[in-house]
Amino acid sequence: MEPRVRPANGGLLCHQAGVHGTFFRRVGGGSFAQELARLRVPLGKEALDVGCGAGNFMAKLAARRLYVTGVDISDRYVSLITERMGAHPLFCGAVCIKDAGLPFASSSFDIVFMLDVIEHLLEDERTVLIGGLHRALKKGGHLIVTTPNDESLEGGKVLCPECGCIFHAGQHLSRWTAASLSALLSGSGFTTVDCCAITFHPPAPLNRIREWFARLRKEKKVNLLYVGRKDREGI
Repeated sequence: MEPRVRPANGGLLCHQAGVHGTFFRRVGGGSFAQELARLRVPLGKEALDVGCGAGNFMAKLAARRLYVTGVDISDRYVSLITERMGAHPLFCGAVCIKDAGLPFASSSFDIVFMLDVIEHLLEDERTVLIGGLHRALKKGGHLIVTTPNDESLEGGKVLCPECGCIFHAGQHLSRWTAASLSALLSGSGFTTVDCCAITFHPPAPLNRIREWFARLRKEKKVNLLYVGRKDREGI
């Protein structure tokens, strides 16, 4: 019996987006923040975290004195964040969305983070969501996107032993390079400030040694970091 390829029917509604986004925010947040500081990205006062998961990154933003709002597809995560941060004076709420539409007024945020989310989206969801992010950003505000760098989708596929379906273990639906990610977001109205390959490491004493060996072996960088700016209204 031939194995079946599972159709990409999860998209934004795929729970794995929240799971992997939470993992990234937990293990890579330190080096990610350092890279933003190096690029001198202004954080502003009001931030949106798209695919906020359990709220780990939102807590870090609040610690930097930003007003924070989150969106996620998981009711459980939204309830967890609200319980965890509800009393925080800089917490502006978390919203559960079941499609790619965003329930925010135009020009609501100074900065929007979409960390390890875009690879989980279907094309039509991606179009709607990015358009909504452009609308929700203030003029001069910044969009920050991370995603795996030039990932092999075929290499990430696994076989379900129960149903025989073949699917990507992380339920990733798209592969991105610096060129393709920049082209997508530039075509969606953003001015590219920077788009680079980088490896985000969790905080650990041996990471400098790991980075040195990675450079010596000329290993491919694991992540992509895109920084874009909204310079005009509309797309």
